[in-house]
Amino acid sequence: MNERGFIPGIWEEEISVNDFLNLNRNQWKEGYNAVDSGFKISSVYNAVRDDEKNFRYIKPFREEDALMYDYGYERFISEEQYEYFTDTVDRKKFIDIGLIVKATNEERKAFLQPDLCVVPLYGTKFLIKTLKQYIKDLDKQFQTQEWIHRKIGSYRSIEAIQKFEEFALQQGINVRKPCKNALEVINIIWLEALYCQMEDEKVSFAFHNIFDFLDIYIEKDLKSGILNEIKAQWLVEELYCKLGAIRSKGKIKNTFSYGIIIDGTKLNNTTFRLLKSIQNHKEFILPLQIVISETELPKKLITHLEVIFQTGHPISLSKILKDEYRNNVALTSTQLSFRNFEDVPMNFGSFDLKKGLIVALNGGRDVNKKTAIQQVTKALRVDCELVYEKVWNQLEVFLKYYITAYVEYSNLCAYYFDMFHNLPFRNALVSSYPYYLINLVFHNIEELLKILFSIKEQQIEIVKDEKGYIKDIIPLVNGYDLSILNNLQLHINEEVSRMLFYKNGHFKVTLFEKEPFFTNRREVGEETSEIPNHIDLNLYREHKIKVNELKIYINKFKDSLYSCVRLYRC
Repeated sequence: MNERGFIPGIWEEEISVNDFLNLNRNQWKEGYNAVDSGFKISSVYNAVRDDEKNFRYIKPFREEDALMYDYGYERFISEEQYEYFTDTVDRKKFIDIGLIVKATNEERKAFLQPDLCVVPLYGTKFLIKTLKQYIKDLDKQFQTQEWIHRKIGSYRSIEAIQKFEEFALQQGINVRKPCKNALEVINIIWLEALYCQMEDEKVSFAFHNIFDFLDIYIEKDLKSGILNEIKAQWLVEELYCKLGAIRSKGKIKNTFSYGIIIDGTKLNNTTFRLLKSIQNHKEFILPLQIVISETELPKKLITHLEVIFQTGHPISLSKILKDEYRNNVALTSTQLSFRNFEDVPMNFGSFDLKKGLIVALNGGRDVNKKTAIQQVTKALRVDCELVYEKVWNQLEVFLKYYITAYVEYSNLCAYYFDMFHNLPFRNALVSSYPYYLINLVFHNIEELLKILFSIKEQQIEIVKDEKGYIKDIIPLVNGYDLSILNNLQLHINEEVSRMLFYKNGHFKVTLFEKEPFFTNRREVGEETSEIPNHIDLNLYREHKIKVNELKIYINKFKDSLYSCVRLYRC
């Protein structure tokens, strides 16, 4: 142990919360039961200001005394102007006819996911020192546009941290030094979250690993006698309510914004303190993102989830397909997995696969909008029979062209939001050497698979307009062919892997069964589609189930095709 009482590691020399968590994480003691703390609160609003003095340990937010900072940084070009200058005719048509569905502004701007454990572990003094050293290192490099961007971003982050220090002092909290105990941790995490929201209350973020981090301090304080079980439970409940109040205060629409991750393979005692807090304070809602592995979840955890799900609390289930994301899982509000602190996850839109097929068969023409994109396929019209091989070739050729346009669109969005964002404090809580993760989303895969399978079986109904163009294809067979799914996935991945991404970033392909999570027009399915399991497919869906079906659903999910499911109570 070092002088702070923790296992030493890389985290002492450089900012690495993940290394700290991996070395110092506590395991759940199977016989542990969370106690009743007696903590009560009368309203959601009161949780922010605490006029009634319900909170014993987290200091109230004195809004009337707080400095509301204006960073004095304005975009010299609006998003509308930027799109006007950079759009091509075809890319604009892709969006106008609905081939590309834009993500909401909240989702497009939520690419900076702050690691709220950085300041409690290191203090802002060390964070500023690290950024200044980074600027010195930059001065030794060739001065390119990238160099200018990084240097300006670093100076803005330093300024934002200094203003946060002043803001915290006004609330009676010193954030310059590392936290010594759990009480200091919950106060600083609460202030960080509040300050991040003050930067832009319309752009959400998630609470990654903060309760796992807090558990390390709680267990240390319990051993030293600073805390007892009742006080420990009280601390967790106060923090949960404060963070829940931040969510209710924000101007967000996504049901799963400000989510809390529970990894089923990394449970600790504070996991169950948290679950107890959720049950005790139903008026505060922080969505639960449950990460499931090959092993079954403990019965005790499922029992708690059933009680919570009964109240209508949002719950999602996720599987992490790549080992690089397994340690200390981080998820965005749309359940995109990424490496916390290291990655900048970006999500700008989705491609409609069913519409893409219809447009491909019409030679690039959209019948409803009466417009056409560049013709890369020949239209199949009038009495032309839809033969599966010919239809597949049309789709394949069209996707090659589309994926290039889609990646170009994503890169343009990445450049704009990365260059002109106004979230310097959140940016300070992300690595100075980030990897950019571009999420490429394809939706309506269920309808596409049904249509292709029905064409293969020659059991379809074709709806055409007066000129013989295809308006719709109605499948008469309710089924899937795994080989079609495999071929589609391979083709998409092959084409995407040839692309160059913003700042040499990496990509992730996500398939949505119906509408993507980040649109407001989706419908939640009642029935589970019977699609066979596939080893490496990133498929998402939403589903309504009864409370008594939750346990069965969780056990089936780990062996299912899906990598993420959002659950809603019937």
